[in-house]
Amino acid sequence: RVLDLGCGTGLMGEALRARALHLDGIDLSPDMVAHASAKKIYDTLSVASLGDALRDRAGARIDIIVAADVFCYLGALDEVFAAAAAALRPGGLLAFSVEAHEGQDPWVLRGSLRYAHARAPLTAALEAAGFTVAAISTETIRNDRGAPIIGDLVIALKQGGAADETLGAAPENPQRPRTPSQEEGGLA
Repeated sequence: RVLDLGCGTGLMGEALRARALHLDGIDLSPDMVAHASAKKIYDTLSVASLGDALRDRAGARIDIIVAADVFCYLGALDEVFAAAAAALRPGGLLAFSVEAHEGQDPWVLRGSLRYAHARAPLTAALEAAGFTVAAISTETIRNDRGAPIIGDLVIALKQGGAADETLGAAPENPQRPRTPSQEEGGLA
């Protein structure tokens, strides 16, 4: 089971659909959910806030939660991470992007009205919520008016699952993380 948190019009859902056995989408905007619904790629779609959507799924044992270009709308992420941990199964994955900044503050609000997050406090918040950071890389996460926006792509593993069961190495590339369901052709 994959949850596309802040699914918007379904751009990430399009990328996930071919590999997800069950794909749910959540967004705060009814208009965005209507656009995503027209694509017919989600098994379920709901209009809800991130917090409500995750709290409603506490104990749901979701395999993967994806939040692409979503957390830039939130400053403090502690409560979201805790709620995601409660919704994921042990060993489940939280994959997301954040705009990055190098300052001392855990997060800053930019002139674009988007939040940027510093890596060390972000990692600490994930660990406090019961995650282990499996991978983090600095990338261009999107373009804004033709200018690249630099951010971090993060994959965090909910503690309590067998790491080798969830992030086993692929035989052809021992550096590339894989999930057991990838062996079967699906994400979750």
